[in-house]
Amino acid sequence: MSLPDDFVASATSLDVYAVCPRRFRHRYIDHLPAAGPDDDTAGQMQRGNLFHRLVLWHGLGIDTGPILESEDDPVLRAEWDAYLLYRSSFSGDEVTIVHDQVLTASCGDVAVQARLDALAFWPDGDVTILDWKTSENPDHARLARSSQSKVYPFVVWNVLSRRDDLALTEPAQIRLIYWFPQEPDTPLQIACSRQSIELAEHWLSDVLVTIASDDSFEMTSDRSVCKRCEYLAHCGVIPEDGDGWDFDEDYFNLPDEDEDLPFDGLSRD
Repeated sequence: MSLPDDFVASATSLDVYAVCPRRFRHRYIDHLPAAGPDDDTAGQMQRGNLFHRLVLWHGLGIDTGPILESEDDPVLRAEWDAYLLYRSSFSGDEVTIVHDQVLTASCGDVAVQARLDALAFWPDGDVTILDWKTSENPDHARLARSSQSKVYPFVVWNVLSRRDDLALTEPAQIRLIYWFPQEPDTPLQIACSRQSIELAEHWLSDVLVTIASDDSFEMTSDRSVCKRCEYLAHCGVIPEDGDGWDFDEDYFNLPDEDEDLPFDGLSRD
């Protein structure tokens, strides 16, 4: 089976395939109806979505105080206070921050998209990818080897290194930072290099070839993964006890896959 012409690869979609090829087919090929997240996940996502919006509104110069007061959420307030302290480390005229950027590169014939929480641009040409992990139990080792840690730098390098108005000439000028509101003093920083970008491209190419040549999309053999799967009703299995897969907060947020915001049309602060 070949991938649909309109398929756009992302870190989330590649993680879905790695966990359960059948789930990948249900979601990205057959577009089957899916159940929503459970109540606990939905509540966590609601807080996470609001946190991301607060970051954007703050960058636009909007007073976030009344919004926080109306929410009356002490957890959100603590997260926001931690963010403001962390954000101050990027203050100054020398850095430009762009929020909510969607960049699309290509690997072979397949579009590869990265939905970026923020990009920080430094006068020497360095670029920092910032990702707010509001729904993660911080697992630095897992994040370091995740699809996101490969896809994001690959896309950013392939898109931004082609811009004449930026001084991005080497992959080593890119770094990826995962910041955790619950552990604000221990962000995970991942440095990039020409070798890491090349390895990411080879990995991405291999994964996409594997998916495109998959004729069966077998169900995972780990039934504990099925416990919280939104496509459980389509598979007719009885899940075992166990924790479901810890989805990134973007998993249930389904923007149009081909949405690509104009780079210069975004907020800066």
